[in-house]
Amino acid sequence: MILNEFGYKAYGQALILCIITLLAAMCALILIAYSMNFHKARAQLILNFERLYASLGVVLMIICGIIGAYHAAQTTDPEYNLIGRGDAGIRPQWIAAAVIEFLTAFIFVADLLGMRFPFVYNRYSKSDEAEKHRKHEENLLKEQELRERYY
Repeated sequence: MILNEFGYKAYGQALILCIITLLAAMCALILIAYSMNFHKARAQLILNFERLYASLGVVLMIICGIIGAYHAAQTTDPEYNLIGRGDAGIRPQWIAAAVIEFLTAFIFVADLLGMRFPFVYNRYSKSDEAEKHRKHEENLLKEQELRERYY
């Protein structure tokens, strides 16, 4: 649609849409993995994938912001600006999109920094501790039975 509507004047906007689609697909994979309890079966693998997602998000959204700002700056030309609907043209939309892309990069940075804190990954959950305690109790009972039997 972008190339049909804008011709080759806004080819960078198509790249931005592809990048956002890639990040959305990665986010969908993370959500599917969590819904299938993958975070309990392979915790380290999903955390590494989340780090990859956040790292790519930072880099790609900065690239998107730069491309968006470039195209927003080109709307000073009336030929570009009149592509959009309304009296203001496309300029306000592309400026807002570029700002949101840069803000999204900061959100990815915060996500990446947030992964470094201990509340993100707890190797042992309370159910694991309860299971370990139950097995320990069973072993103690078995040892006690053996002692009583032979002494």
